[in-house]
Formats: sequence, C-alpha cells, structure tokens
Amino acid sequence: MLERASPWRALLAAAALTLVPIGRIIAAPVLVVVLLGAILLVVSCCFAVARAREMQRNSVERVAHGLEHACIALLKKFGHHPIEGRTKNNTFVVGLRDSERATTAAVWQATQDAIRRIRNGQHDLAYTPRCGTSIMVRGLLTALAVGGGALACLVGGFTVPTVVGSLGAYIAARLLSYPLGLLIQHTMTVSTEFRSARVVNVESTPAKDNKATFLVSLEVIA
Repeated sequence: MLERASPWRALLAAAALTLVPIGRIIAAPVLVVVLLGAILLVVSCCFAVARAREMQRNSVERVAHGLEHACIALLKKFGHHPIEGRTKNNTFVVGLRDSERATTAAVWQATQDAIRRIRNGQHDLAYTPRCGTSIMVRGLLTALAVGGGALACLVGGFTVPTVVGSLGAYIAARLLSYPLGLLIQHTMTVSTEFRSARVVNVESTPAKDNKATFLVSLEVIA
C-alpha cells in the first residue's frame, strides 16, 4: 500500500511542474496535498506504534506472532501462496491464494514444523520484512522524509539544497527502514523464547475468490 501511494513521486511531480512558469502555481497545492497525506500517514503509524507497545507487554502474543511468520515462510517453501497473516493473543490467521491445494492439515503441519524449527534455533524464520511492524516503520520513515521535503519546498522553494536534501532524506528512510523494522520486531512484537508451544486447533473458512483462510489456535507457555 505504501508503494502504491508513492508520495515521493508526487513530490517529484511537483518539482517538475516548477520548470514551467504556470507549473509553480500548480506545484503549491500538490505539495500541500503531499504534506497532508504524509501527516495522515504519520498519525496512522502512531496508532500502529501503540499496538506494537501493547504486543510488547504480551509475551504469548509475541511468540504466536513469530510462529505465524514461520508458518507462512514454511507454507511458501512447500509451494503454497500466502497472501496475509495476522496475530491476536494466542491465535493467528493465515490466508492462502491456492484455495484448492490449501488444507487444514497443511497449515497444521507447517505450524508444528515452525514450532520445532524455532525451538531448535532457526529463529530467522520468525522475522520478516513483510511483517506489519516493518511496514509501519517504513511508512513512518517515508512519511517523515516526504512530508519534511514537501514542507521544505513550500517554505524555501525548489532550490538545489531543498531538493537534494529531500531526496537524501527519502533514500536514508528507505535504507534504514529494513534494519529498523527488524529491530522493532526483535524488541517489541516478536519473540522466539518460549517454554512450550503446541497447536490446539486449525479451522478453515469457506474459500472465496480462490482465497482460503485458516485460524490457528495455539497453547503457548512463554
């Protein structure tokens, strides 16, 4: 979703408009829209940060979150096509595109395998840049960089320093988002430390639009 929004492209479009006289008049409202969009994204990310802090206090949910990631990684390795995953307390939901091949047995086995592998030290399975935590971090950094660039251009105009500075901030945000997102997962939303874990139940909902959804219930002792 962040990629589709492409606020940086809008900022570049505003810069290109200033190359022609009438473009300078059009660029200002474009920059205002970009700035407002960045502010809204920052606000939405703040709610996501609050959710991350809530997860930090729930060790069982953090373990289940890591097992969700590992289960999805293994399902993908086994030839399935995961398209979504979300965790709440000691349960997680997995959505698979290949509804005809997806079964509760396959999801059960992948979850059991995830538990075994993480217990045996394959902790990397529990962390992924596609996690909502990492997406939140990328969105927040991108919004700050693009919003700051739009504000700088509105106040100081499209000078070489403002354009170069804005571009540099955006590049830095993109480079930092990957390691920082994984760091936040490690410290706030995912845990690989548990005394025991087992699959209690796997339920499926009727497939729709070639998408199968499974609810995995766990018993976790952190």
